[in-house]
Amino acid sequence: MSWQTVQQWEREPDPDGDKRGSTAPKRTRMEEVARVLQTTVEYLQTGRDPSGGNLNPAEYRLISQYRDLPPESRRIVMDLADSLQKMAEARKTEEPH
Repeated sequence: MSWQTVQQWEREPDPDGDKRGSTAPKRTRMEEVARVLQTTVEYLQTGRDPSGGNLNPAEYRLISQYRDLPPESRRIVMDLADSLQKMAEARKTEEPH
């Protein structure tokens, strides 16, 4: 992607409403940029962190990778996460207080 492309995205329409020269990125392009930067499309578009600032870079990376998976792989990841959560909860109840 060229810097000229990004410049076009950043260009504001003229005050009289003329939008010539300004463009908006395609959703797929925004998703790719967000993935590479390990953030979200919402953050790129608005500057607001949808998690309230609670995600670290590894968590953003995990979410980005999850989104790139086909549906069946996503189900496997969710099943694994559920199993790991249950194991962690079981360990908590076994620990002496």
